[in-house]
Parts: sequence; structure tokens; C-alpha cells
Amino acid sequence: MLNHFFLKKYEPAYHSKVVELYQSLKEKYVDFIYWWPGKESFTWNFCDCAFIGDKFIGKGQVQPIAVMEEGDSHDLKHKIFINIKIHPDYEKETEIYQILYESLYKKALKIKDSLPTGFGCLLCVGNFREEEENNAFYLANGFKPLNSLYGMARDLSEEMVASEYPLGIEVRHWQMNQEEEQLKYLRAEKEIWPDNPLGLERLLEFKRNPNWTAITAFDGEDIVGSVMAWEDLGEQAGVIEDLFVKEAYRKSGLGRYLLVAGLTHLQSVELKEAQLEVVTDNDKALNLYRSAGFKEISEEKRFYIELK
Repeated sequence: MLNHFFLKKYEPAYHSKVVELYQSLKEKYVDFIYWWPGKESFTWNFCDCAFIGDKFIGKGQVQPIAVMEEGDSHDLKHKIFINIKIHPDYEKETEIYQILYESLYKKALKIKDSLPTGFGCLLCVGNFREEEENNAFYLANGFKPLNSLYGMARDLSEEMVASEYPLGIEVRHWQMNQEEEQLKYLRAEKEIWPDNPLGLERLLEFKRNPNWTAITAFDGEDIVGSVMAWEDLGEQAGVIEDLFVKEAYRKSGLGRYLLVAGLTHLQSVELKEAQLEVVTDNDKALNLYRSAGFKEISEEKRFYIELK
């Protein structure tokens, strides 16, 4: 074992060290997946920090991303994600990865035990292709390919052409300040992605971002489409997230209208670029984004194991 190596639970006093780790990785990688511990103390219990003596050399976190609920098909599975990042000087030290991984695996089991019963559970990880040491570690520990996502970007100074949307549809910015509104949104969103529902915790996390908004389409009282947009301070760019249109309203121009409305919002707060992610085999979404000026800039590979 490495001399003087130990783990400690994250605490706010380590924030500057977490920033330094991010900066060291940014010097090596153009793209990498980096999780920030967050301001909520309950997340700190699931974030381990690695030290050699007084030197901060890495950190790891686990977080539930997709949680099933009573009434969902029992063919669906919870998804807990793990993220481990090691200082570039120590990335080839697989023992550091292993110790962090074993600690976080135990934390993932605790999360699993707190989730609704009757569903399987996957432990998942996502990294960019360039993060070779990180990806190799998970593959060596039995992880299998899950899927992959393109990161896409668009210059917000370029012209945007909106389309019309169906008559009788009302589209408006919706802040979802009330819990009943949030739950209504989540029910509609879950109809689109039953195996990867957003969940209340992540919705509230999204809402805390600067300049967050949801632009939502209603047919009467029913939600028929929506998109979220906000500012990512770390990337100094805008984010487009959770664009969906219910099946009966597709091919009507509503999806493009919502996308352009989200981009226009980001433009209005003086951002220069918009970014989004899309599963690489979602051809319909890719065609929409490409036709709206987005281009692929990265590819994230995701892997999984059954959490037992």
C-alpha cells in the first residue's frame, strides 16, 4: 500500500483542494467528467477524498441518478453513478483507484438499500474516451458497456430559425416553484423516459443553476413538451437539458420551437455557446440538433455492473 495514504469524508474545508484537482486534470484533458461535491451536506457522506500525507490526490462520489417508484415495471432498474478522479501524477496507481472504489461501492450499497424494493440496481460510470486509465480500471473490475453520449455545442451568435407550433398549444416559461408543479412535470417527463426518470432531487439540483428556466408546452392543463436551460458557470456556457415532446405532438414543429426558445433564453443572458448531451443512437434527436446548428464535440462512454 502507498505510504501515508488514507481516505476522509469530504468537508467544505477541502473545497479549494477539489478546485486544484479540477485544474490539474484540465491541464491534461480537453474533456473529462468531473463532479463537484455540492453545497448540500447530505451529499458529503457519499464523497471520499484521498490523501497521501497532507497532499490531496483524488476524490470519488456516488449518487443515485435514476430511481424507480412503486407502480413502475419491475423490469426497470435503479441507476447509481460513481465518479472517481485522481491527480494526473497518480493516475497510473491502480491501488488508489481500488481503495476509493471499494469504499464507494459500500456507499452505493447503502444507497441501494434506501431505495424502493423490488427493482434491480445498476452501478454505472461515465467517462470521456480520452480518460484511458479511468476507463481501463472499470473494465478490469467487470464493468460492461451501457451506452454512449455525444456532447454537442452550438455558437449562440449564429442565426436561429424557429418553427411554428400546433394551434391550441400554450408555451411559457415555467419556474415550477410549487412542489405540486414539480411533481406534475416529473410525471410527464417519466412518460418519455420511464427507465431514466429525472426525479425530484435532480430537478431541484438543476433549478439551483444560474439563469435556470423551463420552457413548457401545455395543451389545456396537460404538459405535452418541455425543455430546460441554464448557465454552467464552470464551462461558461449555456446548457440545454431534458427536451421532450409527447408522441402525439411530434412532427409538429414543437420540438424545434422549444429548442430554439431554450437557445434564445441562453442568448438573452449573454452566453456565447450552448451545450447538450444526446445518446449516440438517438437518430431523431441527433437530426434535430444538427439541423439546429449543433455539432459533436465529445463522446462519453458509459459502463455498468449489477449492484448486489
